Amino acid sequence: MTQVFISYTHDSEEHKARVLALAERLRGDGLYVIMDSDQMPGGPDKGWDTWSEQQAEHAERVLLVITASYRQCWDGEQPSGMREGATYEASVLKRRIVKQGAVLDFCRPVVFDATDTNHIPYRIAGLHSYTLQRDYPDIVGWLRGVAAVQSAPAGSFVWPAPIPNYHWPLADRKEEFALFARMLSGASVQRILLVKGNRNTGKSLLLQSLREYTKQLRLPVARIDLKGCPSKAELFGQLRLALRKSLPEPAFDAAAPLRLVEHLQELNAPLALLFDTYEHASDEVRDWLQWQLLNHLEDLPGVVAAVSGQVLPEPDKNPWRSLTTERELTPIERADDWLDYVHNELGCSVLTSKDMQLLISGALGNPGMMDTLLVNVVQKLKAGASL
Repeated sequence: MTQVFISYTHDSEEHKARVLALAERLRGDGLYVIMDSDQMPGGPDKGWDTWSEQQAEHAERVLLVITASYRQCWDGEQPSGMREGATYEASVLKRRIVKQGAVLDFCRPVVFDATDTNHIPYRIAGLHSYTLQRDYPDIVGWLRGVAAVQSAPAGSFVWPAPIPNYHWPLADRKEEFALFARMLSGASVQRILLVKGNRNTGKSLLLQSLREYTKQLRLPVARIDLKGCPSKAELFGQLRLALRKSLPEPAFDAAAPLRLVEHLQELNAPLALLFDTYEHASDEVRDWLQWQLLNHLEDLPGVVAAVSGQVLPEPDKNPWRSLTTERELTPIERADDWLDYVHNELGCSVLTSKDMQLLISGALGNPGMMDTLLVNVVQKLKAGASL
């Protein structure tokens, strides 16, 4: 089996996480991937410098994850505070490139953000480079030494930049928001967010807030509540109401559901599909969601999906597992989270941390109960009552 080595720099925790996600996705597609994270904790016994040099020297295929920091390492300008592994790798790779001559069949540059193509070193600038979100099938094809396993989408688009300093309206749930925001900006390998939680843990409110953020980005979005067990025809009717300005009428034919997939392949802008209360979905809707939408999502590089519920589709049993991030909502028990919420959303600044801890204890940190309780408390305080 071909050995694939990923050479990259530790620009940030977020960057490390998305490189690891790329490695896991490639492994899910049956490739043998070597990563420095496999040597943790403790690191390799031979030391990072020797280990890095050996991987760069002997790997049959090398993906160079290009960023501004990686270019600095390539040029011998080690960024302050960054581990030196990429510098050792770059020095070996440059020697290997010189030795191989005109035909460079062992390495290819990869970028997460198309603007990073500007940082591709001059010596390899003539090689075909890959933009991950768009070209993943081609990456797999090159690593396997065969033609791409999937055709590129006919549509083309630019992912929007995240909204700086966006006002997130919920108490906590910031990690879930950050994950989804990265998906909508094309910065994440994953494009499916699964959100599990018990009753009154704020799942529906989270999806509503994710919908509002998507609208602020001016992207098409449909949020479908599966409560009431809608039929597939009713589901497609709801999708039509939400997306009729973005997709042609034939896309919403429930009798030919794969037409929607075909039209989603032709997108000229990213699009988000949010499904709430999955536990109430009918069998036909569950089958459509798992096998005719999520199962084709790898062919739909512009589609981001979120599903919430007390029960969820099981990615481990499905081929779309490598595109999935799962989160479980639990009670919010930090007083500071609720104090921020009361101050920013309810316009009240008189509650103390001690007051809030008492309220949290009474409501067990349950977001649904806490929201109702806090609204009542704030109304009474503004009317002149005391706690």
